[in-house]
Amino acid sequence: MKERKVFILVSKDALCKDYLHHYGEKPFQFKTPNIDELVDKGTLFTNYYCAAPSTVMAFYSMCTGMFAHDTDFQMYERINFQYKGDTAFTMMKDCGYEEAHIVWDEDWGFLPEYFDYFRDDVSIHNIEGFRERVSFHKRIEGAVKNDNHQAYLTLNRIKDKLINLLDTEKSIFIWLHLPHVVRGRTGYGSDIDMFDEYVGMVRSLVPDDCIAITADHGNLNGQKNKLAYGFDPYEKAVHIPLITPRINDSSKIDTNLSSIDLFRVILKNEVPLRNFIYSDTAYRAQKSRKLAIIKDNYKYIYTKRTGEEELYDLQYDPEEHFSIMQDKWFDVDRKLYVESKEEYYYPFWDKLPALREMFQQERKRIWRNGDLKVVIKSNIKDKLRPIYDKYIRWIGKI
Repeated sequence: MKERKVFILVSKDALCKDYLHHYGEKPFQFKTPNIDELVDKGTLFTNYYCAAPSTVMAFYSMCTGMFAHDTDFQMYERINFQYKGDTAFTMMKDCGYEEAHIVWDEDWGFLPEYFDYFRDDVSIHNIEGFRERVSFHKRIEGAVKNDNHQAYLTLNRIKDKLINLLDTEKSIFIWLHLPHVVRGRTGYGSDIDMFDEYVGMVRSLVPDDCIAITADHGNLNGQKNKLAYGFDPYEKAVHIPLITPRINDSSKIDTNLSSIDLFRVILKNEVPLRNFIYSDTAYRAQKSRKLAIIKDNYKYIYTKRTGEEELYDLQYDPEEHFSIMQDKWFDVDRKLYVESKEEYYYPFWDKLPALREMFQQERKRIWRNGDLKVVIKSNIKDKLRPIYDKYIRWIGKI
């Protein structure tokens, strides 16, 4: 492990890997010269998955090294939970960092109040006005317009904060978490040019081999006819970027990797080999839970509410268009069932029975149902949710 006096992790909320051309050229991508240089000098992880496609769950798994199904949580809710095990921040101390800091948008100030895995091991810096108020997080009238002046004012405020934190003789780790949309931009994916500017700003403060780039999760960006995130473990929401300083002389690592191992990678240069990795949309008592299990180039998805199972070969079908979980599928136009292999070309139909059985057994092995009382409470919340959402929309119009 290379010893460093300073390290800065730059993460961005809802960052799709499609936004960065190193993960596949797309016509809408911005030029990212600073990120490009870090890729050229460092290691690009091509199969890095978040443990959950929502920020609170993702952060919990990243900071504790636990998959959602390994925790004792019943529901996704704000509770005063005290985590007593080792965390990413205790790992930082073990690796010689005397100070750890998180710099993020003020709206995340609630997190330390409800999840005590931060404890006294890290200092939290809540930055006012860091993100643009767009999407379902803040309903507004009319469309947001680009504001370069405001964008660079905010960037320089963050730079001043980092300079202040770096003004120490102590060894220091800083986690800079950028919002869904940084101030001055108009929506998801529209701020990648500013994201690259933030990376360039960080590069002006510390050496390139002291910087890593990642996300907490992505967003569906049109996949399955959805735009946001949190309720589905499909690729655009859970398959996210990771760029680190050079590890083991490898410019690219294709191993399947989970975000629960992020800090082992960037602090210890370890790339754990796991037989399966998982991404969970909810905790075990919630009806809305969808669990993804990934092994090699296959992804299995189980939907708790309906019992539906999906299976995708991501090498042949990276957009997850057609599930190969069943041998028959229903033609909605002709109103009849047909043999899947007679109409959908896939060269390995003979492998599927064993693969299906393997994933089903793994799901049964890790699956835990929630407590009945909590399930009832969750069901009541689900029924009240439309009323609550209607009230919030009404309040927003006042």
